[in-house]
Amino acid sequence: MDGSASDDGMRGTERVDGERVDGERLLAARFPDQVREPQLLETHISWVVLTGPWAYKVKKPVRFGFVDYSTRELRRRYCDRELELNRRWAPQLYRDVVPIFAGDGFARVGAGQPRLRFGEAGESPRPGERLVDHAVQMSQFAQGSLLINRLAAGEVEPRAMERLGVALARMHAKLPIVSGGEGLARSGSIDPERENFDVLDRALPAGDPDREKLVMLRRWSDAAAERLRPLLIARAAGGAVRECHGDLHLGNLLLLDDRFVPFDGIEFSDKLRQIDRWDEVAFLVMELAEHGYERHAHRLVDSYAEAADDYEGLGLLRYYLVGRAMVRAKVDHLRQRQVAEGSGGGDVLSAAGRRYIAYACGVTGLRPRELWMTWGLSGSGKSTQAARLVEQRGYVRIRSDVQRKRLAGIDPWQREKGEGVTPEIYTAAMNERTYGKLLELARVVLEAGFGVVVDATFLGRGQREPFIRLAREVGVPAASLVCRADPQELERRLKGRDGDPSDATWEVMLAQRSRAQEPESAEGARVVDAADLAWDGASGAG
Repeated sequence: MDGSASDDGMRGTERVDGERVDGERLLAARFPDQVREPQLLETHISWVVLTGPWAYKVKKPVRFGFVDYSTRELRRRYCDRELELNRRWAPQLYRDVVPIFAGDGFARVGAGQPRLRFGEAGESPRPGERLVDHAVQMSQFAQGSLLINRLAAGEVEPRAMERLGVALARMHAKLPIVSGGEGLARSGSIDPERENFDVLDRALPAGDPDREKLVMLRRWSDAAAERLRPLLIARAAGGAVRECHGDLHLGNLLLLDDRFVPFDGIEFSDKLRQIDRWDEVAFLVMELAEHGYERHAHRLVDSYAEAADDYEGLGLLRYYLVGRAMVRAKVDHLRQRQVAEGSGGGDVLSAAGRRYIAYACGVTGLRPRELWMTWGLSGSGKSTQAARLVEQRGYVRIRSDVQRKRLAGIDPWQREKGEGVTPEIYTAAMNERTYGKLLELARVVLEAGFGVVVDATFLGRGQREPFIRLAREVGVPAASLVCRADPQELERRLKGRDGDPSDATWEVMLAQRSRAQEPESAEGARVVDAADLAWDGASGAG
């Protein structure tokens, strides 16, 4: 997340420091390793030079309201800070901070400026050289490893987002908690969103086709902030605000050796980094959906809520999605200004920036909600069918196997082995506790504005009745999704499970079969046989 500019605006690179550093000079620089054809990547606040073995990130001498890189001393300080913070996320990438030198004896490039030289960490200027800047040195990776490029190449299935959700939840659990209440909620969740609108409001002239949309979005966001203020404050006081990455979009996440590796987290602003965990996740969710990967986005939301055991935060998600889209639109505007300064013209927003505004408008509309219950014996395919509802309809899945283990103090993804362990969490008393927890969480999800699918056996009518009453109370339809499999298939699935939260055995399934009561429409919920449910992967409707 790159914050928002103030009235300081952007200072041109030639006017901030006495020594001009720009992309042309960086490409022509000398490097410690032999480099034949360096490449240059550019954002609104940095240049990155790719040399083959290394990538050198150089901070532009700019000043916005959210970041000040206007002096060499500040840029050096933030290089050190970037190295420190990002080693939390990607220690294998971040090597060191290195100096950049210039000397009158060097060949001259560009507008008669001396050629630059990248030094080694801790190196002093050689005779005739002077220190002009610093860079963060990183191991270079293949651009195809970026998640955005992996997605474009069709290499990432929606189901892979389940692993990403679990990975993010585990990362966040290890991050330092930022203590605070109302002040922290404002500085981390409310004020930055309003500042983004301030920038865009100044940027869009009267008569711009997106100005009316921006006014609507600002009103919606302000109203949502006031409505959600108690929840924002409670979560800030309760430890949900962490020392996060802060800029976790699809271009700042790698998929290396089947592992997700975030990099390039924010170092220049505590306010933009110390945020609610769901604000962090929202950036990825927003980008996935806006780029056309809605099923991936649905899987990520569901997986993170379950892995982090944080369904309460779903109530903030739409607010954060709008805010993250405004960040992207604002950053697009800042980049267009830089391009315009170099070319003498340009639009205030590119087509991509305007798409983010359109996406945000779509988020403000409420989605249909339903409460679905699976029905079937262990191994009958309930979790598979529930995952389809997640992926194609955007529902949130609550699994009895996960909640049962949490109630028993067991890691949900720990596979139990040995006699006498599994039956202890399948007693009548534990069943009652588990269904009570499922009911509690189903209410939280529905009140947060999401449809919910409760993935449990629901073998008895008495287990289904409280959920049907909840659906009536909240004012949403209820449905039972019937899942079946023949005995041979049930046995094969139960014996072949690996890495699944369920520990149900063949004996557990036999006990279930003896007491199973199939749902009837007279109970107050429509009954749908999973085999008859026609899925439309393109539209997400079933």
